[in-house]
Amino acid sequence: MRRFFRKNFVLMLGISLPLLLTLFFGMASLIPKLLVKPPKFDLLYTTLPYPHDDARFEVVHGKLKVFVSPQVKKGILPMPRLFRFDAKKQISIEIPIELPVTKNSHLSNREEIVIPELKHLTLDPKETSPDGYQVEFSIPQSNDGISLFLISSYKRSFLIRKKGNSLNITDENNSAYGYKSIKFLGWVIPNKE
Repeated sequence: MRRFFRKNFVLMLGISLPLLLTLFFGMASLIPKLLVKPPKFDLLYTTLPYPHDDARFEVVHGKLKVFVSPQVKKGILPMPRLFRFDAKKQISIEIPIELPVTKNSHLSNREEIVIPELKHLTLDPKETSPDGYQVEFSIPQSNDGISLFLISSYKRSFLIRKKGNSLNITDENNSAYGYKSIKFLGWVIPNKE
């Protein structure tokens, strides 16, 4: 066996170096996840096929206010989808938005929508959560001409990051890839009762 290793030292080195390099990079990506505590706070965000101002989400005094125009109510413009990212389970859950039915809808009036699931939630709209996680939107950038054809410039990721540990917020049901516009609304702050 020793003779085999001596005789094929270069071959063994050529096989073991890529394996060691893969192991090194694998460990380097796992270490931040082990050293940084997972996020404690849920967050709210919206997605939309393309950006428009006819559906507005605003955080006022810790409460989410949703206003829609008659164009959205009539279905001329799409309604954004609202999601809550559950930090414990690390999944996004869609919160249904039901448009109110009104008989008289003037084209210039915006109407506030009440979402029952959000009545008791308090939101913090800062980009950094109380436990230190920060909201980030990343777009892959390319410096060489070859990868420009392989990577779509519209491909976006919505993630939260703290000291090297990052969590992708999007999932298969709510993919942020392609043409969707994503808007962070706020961190869900537990009510002190």
